Amino acid sequence: MTYQSYDELKIVIFTNNKNASKWDKIKNSPYVWDDSKQIRFYGTNNDEIFKISNFLEEQMQARVNSKKESETKEVNKQYNPHYLIITDDLALTSKTGIITSILKEEECFGFSLYI
Repeated sequence: MTYQSYDELKIVIFTNNKNASKWDKIKNSPYVWDDSKQIRFYGTNNDEIFKISNFLEEQMQARVNSKKESETKEVNKQYNPHYLIITDDLALTSKTGIITSILKEEECFGFSLYI
């Protein structure tokens, strides 16, 4: 599936009920769960996507704050885990907090977006 282990890469799927079956092969893989297996990064409706987005925004904010506190000028820092957010329904997710945050930041902070 990938060259990274599931503790280095987390795959986040934002889809809708119509397209959900297309993600059946990946939605239960270890890449789609947090390390404690409490949060699955797979959302098909506004409530699920909102909860996942809140978690990811907290992760991103912690990384942003950490960088500000350290005042590091390090370019292309590797953040672990890296979150790859995939959406096949932009209308459902375009105003999602984490997507807005990713697009607004000039730096990666370990988040990628694939639409």
